[in-house]
Amino acid sequence: MASSRDQDFGGSDLPRRALGEFEAAEAMADPSGAMLRLEDAEFGYNGRAVILISRLDVRAGERVALVGHSGCGKTTVLAAIAGVMDPLRGLLEILGSERSADWRARNTARTLQNFPLFHWLTVKQNLRLACRVRGVSAENVADILAQFSCLELADRYPRGLSGGERCRASLAQAVVAHPALLLLDEPFTGLDTLVKEDVAHSLFGFAQSRNLGLLFVTHDLTDAVEFSDRVLVLAGASPTRVVAEFKTAQSDALSSVRDALRSHSGV
Repeated sequence: MASSRDQDFGGSDLPRRALGEFEAAEAMADPSGAMLRLEDAEFGYNGRAVILISRLDVRAGERVALVGHSGCGKTTVLAAIAGVMDPLRGLLEILGSERSADWRARNTARTLQNFPLFHWLTVKQNLRLACRVRGVSAENVADILAQFSCLELADRYPRGLSGGERCRASLAQAVVAHPALLLLDEPFTGLDTLVKEDVAHSLFGFAQSRNLGLLFVTHDLTDAVEFSDRVLVLAGASPTRVVAEFKTAQSDALSSVRDALRSHSGV
């Protein structure tokens, strides 16, 4: 559970270069404290709603997990928040402002499943490109590589990386341009337990030090409860909806999430 792991992630001596940008982003958040706010937001394709989120807030420093059956629309929500698509209707508000046509103004970063990187660029060049696209300085690339234990990978190409190394490099690329809100799609897919714990420690330690908001999708219910503050359960016929929400501090959070999924899937 996120609350029980905070001491593990705390006390970090992470580099604080460009910290002012994070503080400025936090100051721009909604007066209620929400970096992300969805209200009656419908998402889908070709005018057909796939998923309806009646209410979802993510505050600075908070980690929220979305769980649900395959194809229910979890990744669609992340894509819309990142600016790949617009809601069919409803409110999508980031840092106190409604969605902007300029995706860079959203100050979000999104990681995809399988940790894609440009295969013709080295790890360091992938991070530098992310900074260039975002229009920010690349002066902290070495610091970020070090924080995610990627310094020794800096001059290597993605095809030569293991799954854990690709995951680390992809996460480093996501945070290098100073996002305020991080969107993670199955961030630990395919990693063995020890590698997962190591990568999670780097990611959540960094996020805690910068007070980032995190919204992540996972099929692993244990990961959802272990690494988040709240879990939202998605289920139902199209459009999928949030059918339950649980705070992970409660002792029976994992069994409650599992029971909620089962009761709405007929399993």
